[in-house]
Amino acid sequence: FDFLLGWNHDLNDDWNVDLSLVHYSYFGERDDYGSVDYTEVIGAAAWKEMLTLTLAYAPDYSNLDYSSLYANLGGSWELGNDFSLNAGIGHTDFSDDNGSYTDWNLGISRQFGPVNLALNYYDTDIDFDEDAEHHHASDEFVFSITFGN
Repeated sequence: FDFLLGWNHDLNDDWNVDLSLVHYSYFGERDDYGSVDYTEVIGAAAWKEMLTLTLAYAPDYSNLDYSSLYANLGGSWELGNDFSLNAGIGHTDFSDDNGSYTDWNLGISRQFGPVNLALNYYDTDIDFDEDAEHHHASDEFVFSITFGN
């Protein structure tokens, strides 16, 4: 369950800024992990509703006593006939030598009035120990349906 406090403002016809404070609450967390709730500050600047730079900082990521910093550059470009190309690349860096990883996505979407259909591919460069229970972060295709304007 996430709590969000935010502010969004158009600076002019080309630029928009979006600032938010998010608290992530995980109910029924695993006994092995304890509480993994945490708070994150997020800022985004969008240019012409096509390209967005997002920065996010969590001072105590997942209640693990170290911070995380995330940067992402993503966009959406109209292709015609209500189709759009979506793409992004991001990087997470953890404090105290706790590692980092890069994520990326690529997809296509189509608008049907108030309904948007999208197919996106998501992946990361995370690679865990082969002997671990989960030895890698799976790449995935995700199909989504969004209602509303």
